[in-house]
Amino acid sequence: SGVYSYSTLSGGTGSIGTSGAVTLDGQGSFSGSQAVNDGETIATNQPIAGTYSVTADGSLAITPSGSSALAGNVSVDGNTAVVEDLNPGDIPSIILVVH
Repeated sequence: SGVYSYSTLSGGTGSIGTSGAVTLDGQGSFSGSQAVNDGETIATNQPIAGTYSVTADGSLAITPSGSSALAGNVSVDGNTAVVEDLNPGDIPSIILVVH
């Protein structure tokens, strides 16, 4: 639980970038705000929320509301995570999360 900052790097046609901060509640839900750059405009203070789970081996699953599920791993100390969007049809993305 706590506040985490993140930044997304995606590639390919139609790629976007995001950065923001979310609060994980320790019960499987998160909420926060982000800035979104779609290559033409930058929108700030965009709300984001969803669910997450972490297993004993550090596997991380994140499902932002209205978006595809994301998967990754959390560091042993819980302060960093790397998450990816490799869902068919989605633009490939890597997300770095820091506590």
